[in-house]
Amino acid sequence: MLKPALHFRAASFTVAVILGITAHSPRALADAVVIKGGERIEGKILSETDTEVTIQYNASATIKDERTIKKTDVEKIEKASPDVEAWNSLKEFKVKSDSLEPAVYTHYLNLLNSFVTQFPASANAAAAKASIAALEAEKKRVDAGEFKFDNKWLSKEQVQKERVQLLGNAYLQQMKRFAAGGAIAEAMTAFEQLEKQAPGSAAYPEAVELARLSLTAFKQGAEAGLVKMKSQAAEEKAMLEKLSEPKKSQTAKELKAMRDRAEATIAAIERSGGKWLPLNPATERSLSSISSKAGSEISRLNSIQVENMKQSLREVEKAKAAVASGDLEGATAAFTKAGQLWNANEQVQRGIASIASARKAEVDKVAADKIAAAEAVKAASEAEAAAKKAAIDASLKPVPTPEPVAVVEEEPKKKEESFLSKPVFWIFLVILIAAGAMIRKALHKFKDPSSNILDQ
Repeated sequence: MLKPALHFRAASFTVAVILGITAHSPRALADAVVIKGGERIEGKILSETDTEVTIQYNASATIKDERTIKKTDVEKIEKASPDVEAWNSLKEFKVKSDSLEPAVYTHYLNLLNSFVTQFPASANAAAAKASIAALEAEKKRVDAGEFKFDNKWLSKEQVQKERVQLLGNAYLQQMKRFAAGGAIAEAMTAFEQLEKQAPGSAAYPEAVELARLSLTAFKQGAEAGLVKMKSQAAEEKAMLEKLSEPKKSQTAKELKAMRDRAEATIAAIERSGGKWLPLNPATERSLSSISSKAGSEISRLNSIQVENMKQSLREVEKAKAAVASGDLEGATAAFTKAGQLWNANEQVQRGIASIASARKAEVDKVAADKIAAAEAVKAASEAEAAAKKAAIDASLKPVPTPEPVAVVEEEPKKKEESFLSKPVFWIFLVILIAAGAMIRKALHKFKDPSSNILDQ
């Protein structure tokens, strides 16, 4: 919800008006008194005696009235059972297309829970429980800061940003609903609230045009009612002249009672602070008031430069597109023109502020980049200086004399002797030669036995 800046929900002007419009809008009520002749009055019977009955009924969408009727004039009295009577006043307590005030959710939930506790076996208990569940779920979202408008939920951030625009749209939708139902007085009350709380919203130009059309029809209706009222007065006078007593006095009394009831209803509306009186019920005074006020208000609305406002809104859209493309100069020019066309345009004020923030962010970024670059240069310079100093320190530091390293001499390897240089080889060779000589002599003797042995 919009706390603390906005304490509002789309279906209401105030909590009191919500409860009046929502809980007591025209519908089939619990009790009814049927008067001889066919008139049926629906509402709540407040009291009943042997001679008369008093019933409370809705004189308009937001105003209640009471009527006391003699039993001799009553054809029948219809009373609903207690649970039906209670449910008839609660069945409209359910989620709407727009979210409500937290206090309204609490009010609805308390009454519905009391109904379920009091009438657990009622045929309407299941419907009451379903409404309770839906209202509790929606209240949780509203308590978290969300907002529902035309069955679409907006986040807390969107609500905070679009406060004025949400208010304007909410009141405009109320105006449309009331005007479509012929409730011009209620539509104009919504318009008054829009002018007080969101005159710079994008909905305002359309609301002005709708108010003009509504008031024109309202004024025409009031003037036609005055003509009809004068005609009826003449007809009533002619009718009474034709009647004889006691019927004449009785009829005159009934006609006076009807006028008195209308006067009382109008007086009740005026006491409630309502600026715009209803066309029905009506008195000559109320119709004259409507005609006069409507004419004055139409003149004021005609002086409002709606076309300039519409052009201002178009310039705002151009500015938004320029911002999205990064063209801050173009956006500034468009917002400036929009403000010149309609200086109360809330989007202009917010847009210019956003551009100022964007420009400041750019300046801050450039400054931050410069600082970062300077720090980087400084860090590089310091690193280079440190490296140079380290190199100089290293060159000036004396080089230590290395300690002598003991060299371990290896024993020379013995040269391997050749087999030919070994004595055994020569001994073997001599033996082999001698053996060869002896064999040769033996063979020679074998061939020549006469040879002297000494020749051997």
